[in-house]
This record gives sequence, structure tokens and C-alpha cells, in this order.
Amino acid sequence: MAWCPKCRYEFVDGVKECPKCHVALVESLSQASEQDPSDMDFDGIEPEDPVEEILSEEPEDLECKAEIDPDRENAIGLTPEEKARSYTRHGYVHVKPYQSQAQKAEDAKSSGISQVLVGAGVLVFVILWAFDLLPIRMGIERRFIMCGVLGAFSLFWLILGVFSLRSFKKLLVFAEEEDRRTEEILKWGKGLETEAIDAPMEDLGLAEEEKYFGRMQIIQQLMKERFVNLDQDYADDVCEKIYQELYDKAE
Repeated sequence: MAWCPKCRYEFVDGVKECPKCHVALVESLSQASEQDPSDMDFDGIEPEDPVEEILSEEPEDLECKAEIDPDRENAIGLTPEEKARSYTRHGYVHVKPYQSQAQKAEDAKSSGISQVLVGAGVLVFVILWAFDLLPIRMGIERRFIMCGVLGAFSLFWLILGVFSLRSFKKLLVFAEEEDRRTEEILKWGKGLETEAIDAPMEDLGLAEEEKYFGRMQIIQQLMKERFVNLDQDYADDVCEKIYQELYDKAE
């Protein structure tokens, strides 16, 4: 992540210049605070905090400053820290929650059972209709063509169901391994000291929203140093759980 030294705005990787302030981004807020204001090109714009500015707007004014995902709950009414977790440089956007291996396994199981039931049901219907055991009158030639089409349809769903159930068994193994890793990381996270995490930000005068991003970055960096080869989405999810354990419960 990179930060704008003027508006203290966080940007995703790959962005080199703040589109609002037109100044080069820095790697951390500490560098932003150390940078000489005379070296920045403000273009006559008064300093302002875009996070506070947008959060202070009335709901009807957010539309022109932020992209709001219709699938996400309305961010109005959340605490500043909760808003910060949803906040990006474009406003409140939908953040897809991490789907654990256990959830994937459960989805595969549900899909497999549904597909097998659909396929079996259609197959039973085809057999009964093919032997003229249902009160559906139709020419023999046309009836057998329809039975062939429905039979292929039922076979397709049965095969899908079998593959989904096989995937379920494989995902269960990954889910058990992930649960063990998560339990190990959370146990490690409980041992972190909030004072040590907050120490680098004490003299920066950060708002609560900015402290959240700083804390998350520090926690995730420490976690990746301790536990290698973590998937990024998984690391974000576990980091959020550690943050809640350390800060939300403390409040």
C-alpha cells in the first residue's frame, strides 16, 4: 500500500501519484509526516482529510463522492472504525468476504446433493414415461425422442452431482488443515501487545480510521513473518479476527 503525503490517503499497490493532490505517494505514513511541505505540489488546494470529508457528508451527498455497492449494507450509521474498514480511495465499495475451505466444502456438499436429486428425479420421470406409466399421451416416436433428451439431461446432473460430492470430500481435508492453521495463528495473535503495535503511530496524530489501517498493516506484516506462504485473502480474514480480538473486545 502507498500513502499520499498531503491528504494522508491510502492507495492500492501500483498507484504512483495521488490523483487529487498530484504528488508522489510514499510507502508509509511516517514518511508522509517527515516530508517537507515545501516539497509538495499542492496546486493551491487547502489541506483536507478525504476520509473525514466523505464520512461527514450527508447520505444523499455520498453518491457523487463514492461508489456504493448495492449488495452491501448501507455504511451510514456505522462507527468510524467500521466505516474505515469499508473505505477505499473510491468510497464505500463491496468487500467480498473470505470463503473458508469449510464453507466451500459445505457448498460443494449442498450442490452435489441437489444435483443428484434433480438428476434422479428426472430419470425416474423418464423411465415411467418411456414405459407409458404416466398419463401423458404422445406419439411413440416423439415420446422416445423426448425421453432421450430428458435422459441425457438427468445424466448430466447426476454426473455433476457426483463430481461435486467428490470435491466435498477433498475440500474436507483442506478445511481441517485450514482450521488447524487458523487456530494456531489466532493463538499467536492473542499474544501480541497493542502498545507495541500502536507505538509507531503515537506521534503521527492519526485519526481512528487511519489507526485501523496502520494496525492492520503491522499485524499482517508480523503474521506473514511468522507464518509463511499465506494466501492474501486468507491472511486478510485472519488479520481481521486478530484485530477484533485485540481491540474490539478490549473496548
